[in-house]
Amino acid sequence: MLVLGLETSQRGEQTATYADKGLKNDLEAGSQIRMLSSFAETHQLLPEGVKAGPMFENCGAYTNADGGWAAASSAIGALLENVKILGGNVITGAQIASLLFEDESSEEQKRVGGVVLEDGTQLFADIVVLAAGSWTTSMPGLPQAVSSRLTECLTASG
Repeated sequence: MLVLGLETSQRGEQTATYADKGLKNDLEAGSQIRMLSSFAETHQLLPEGVKAGPMFENCGAYTNADGGWAAASSAIGALLENVKILGGNVITGAQIASLLFEDESSEEQKRVGGVVLEDGTQLFADIVVLAAGSWTTSMPGLPQAVSSRLTECLTASG
């Protein structure tokens, strides 16, 4: 996966972009990262005919051999539509403070049964979908054993 738009190297941590935060998270997750030293090196990785406009000429970039790309917004849109069709409730704009786990015999076998919102509201569900992108393993309240298991499951190979 090629990630464009790093700003940290030029403007400092205070102006970190989404790409910068993703890089930090990818490094913490132990992903195979290769920093690209120039726009020319970045441009060589683009398919023939793809033009990277001037907005990326002064930005850093990196590749993540463990990452991938999906049309996440389309997938989430389809998921939400199906939830509504099946009579489920969709709540938007709520911030999650932590996950609620069902009682299980060990931390490694805990099942998410709901969430606690920042305002303290507890929501329970038969199925909870964690869709936080590369931050999924960093969700608040996620036990280390679950985070480690997710990291193993989400790491691509090849």
